[in-house]
Amino acid sequence: MSKPGWLLLIEAWTAEGMGAIGPTLPFVVGALCYRSRSRPQNVSAITALVEEMASTKVPGRYIYVSWCPTVDAPVLSLREAPRPEWAVWSGGKVAEYTQLEFGSDVRSTAAFNCADQTACIRKLAEDAWEPVARGTFSRNRGSSGLPEFGPFTAHEIRFIERTLAP
Repeated sequence: MSKPGWLLLIEAWTAEGMGAIGPTLPFVVGALCYRSRSRPQNVSAITALVEEMASTKVPGRYIYVSWCPTVDAPVLSLREAPRPEWAVWSGGKVAEYTQLEFGSDVRSTAAFNCADQTACIRKLAEDAWEPVARGTFSRNRGSSGLPEFGPFTAHEIRFIERTLAP
């Protein structure tokens, strides 16, 4: 069975020197859009993608959503199982999805402040919708020197083409 494109992108991110942690969700959505030449029409398509990530078994690993201070946004990375105690959903609640964990650094931000994993999935998708809707998938330093979403760089397009080659 072949791996989904989103998994290939997350796996290749640090190995290819694209960043220290992982890609943002808008980057992953944008890369998949670049490949398919179509863009989601609403936030529910992004929610469905995150739910797919949350329910797809990745042997020996799981997806971890954490805050990246470099790009000032949540990013996706793969962590080795078994999950460390500090990464398990807080409050002893049983998570609906077991392949996706949200770090406390993301759960505690004002924009997320989510009560459970389903709410965090929804908030992550909603957070990604604005840049996706604008077609600004890449989070890099803007003219002000601060991170902002913009178009893919030539380097990022080469990464997408290598990683998602048919």
